[in-house]
Amino acid sequence: MRNGFRSVCQPKCRSSADGAKIESYRVYSARGYAGDDCGNRYVLRLAGRNGRPAETRILTGRLHATEAAAASDFETATKLHEARISTKLHIPRPVALLAGELRLVLYDFDPWMNLCEFFTHHGRIKTLRRIAARVGLGLAKLHCSQVGFRGAEVDFVREELRTMVVRSENYLHTLACGPDLVNRFHVAAQRIESRAAFDRERTLSPIHGALGWDCIHYGVDGRFYLYRFETCRWSDPGLDLGGFAADLLCFTLASYNEEAYRISLDAFLEEYNSEAARPMDKGDLLPYIALALVERLRRAEASAKADAGQLLAALDAVLTVRPSVPERAAPH
Repeated sequence: MRNGFRSVCQPKCRSSADGAKIESYRVYSARGYAGDDCGNRYVLRLAGRNGRPAETRILTGRLHATEAAAASDFETATKLHEARISTKLHIPRPVALLAGELRLVLYDFDPWMNLCEFFTHHGRIKTLRRIAARVGLGLAKLHCSQVGFRGAEVDFVREELRTMVVRSENYLHTLACGPDLVNRFHVAAQRIESRAAFDRERTLSPIHGALGWDCIHYGVDGRFYLYRFETCRWSDPGLDLGGFAADLLCFTLASYNEEAYRISLDAFLEEYNSEAARPMDKGDLLPYIALALVERLRRAEASAKADAGQLLAALDAVLTVRPSVPERAAPH
């Protein structure tokens, strides 16, 4: 990767985006504690101007699989950053797509840990509830914005949802999880299709499109950032909400219990609904959570990081009405 950056920087990139001369640079391969692949760090030494001392700047680079994905990531991030949609969930400033490597997008931010890592190291339910509320408000601002993402017609989104449901049901049939779980998922998923068919005039929203806790980062500057924008589009906001809630459920079941999940989910939805154009209640959110969990199960087959057993337990929990269980001891 370092050689690739050298070929880009020399001789074409001897100055930063604001015109400062790059005296030297160093590339650090960086991965979070959970191996979240947030991107390599590019540490630049910039020559001082007007008698000022030299400056060090840290950029984060995402290397995409394709140039098209990189272009979409850069274009969408630029629009969101310029729109300044939220002070709760910031958008990192995209610096450049480099001419020598068009799959690489550079961002002017230095992420420290993703949301799962943050909660692991700040293990109080009070903190979990507070940050869940912050993210809920940030997503409401995104969904209510008029940022110019690629669009979609209502019928196309309805078909997209139906395809996701069918794919998820087919995948569950391949697992040794028994027909009961498959049937409960089918009943829940029908609510998504019924809601889409009934509400033909519903307004689509700008969404992240692949939201998970690995897309929310805590930076060294103490801010929370939304990240990874290549799947942003106009679609059903329930997909974003379900993605966040699915990871919330997995985390709280592993670290606390369902009561901690309910407390945090209530805070998340309360803040979201305080600003959202189309509020979402827990009943309507449930099938989106189940859908997100099955999508994570599908990806788990190719990822050593994912815990399929934990995902199945979370799916069973979200599709089951059960009494609360005693909470594990945890600092408050």
